[in-house]
Amino acid sequence: MFNSWMLGHDTCLLLVDRLRELRPKVAVEFGSGFSTALLALYCEQLVSLDHNQQKAAPWPCVTIAPIFNGTYRADLPDGVEFALIDGPPAKRHGRHRTFPHLWPHLADTFEVWLDDYGRDYEQSIVDDWSARFPIDVRKVDTVKGLAVITRKDA
Repeated sequence: MFNSWMLGHDTCLLLVDRLRELRPKVAVEFGSGFSTALLALYCEQLVSLDHNQQKAAPWPCVTIAPIFNGTYRADLPDGVEFALIDGPPAKRHGRHRTFPHLWPHLADTFEVWLDDYGRDYEQSIVDDWSARFPIDVRKVDTVKGLAVITRKDA
């Protein structure tokens, strides 16, 4: 059921625990999958974006959106309290522009998770985001690495 491009088991368990605690009203997911089901259980409104119709999770909240300039071309809701960035695919498109696309839609208090933070590329983009936006980044030791991003001084 799980494969190398999905969230790891350890991250899924952390996600469920955190969503139970936060109970976000509005959440956005970049890259659908098993995590879509978890997010849908705990969020009042979920917008999940994916570019691949064949691999997208079969949920009504999933929007098939083309990738343009490194992020999904889709409107995002305002007041996003939680976001999970697990797409677009890093090798082909990168995730560099995903957070800047999300930034104007974030609530005053938010939490953004970036999967695959154990890879050099994801670490470099988070360094860039940290230089451009008032955020704090906490590294969580998971099999694939996880960055938890919050607003500075929130």
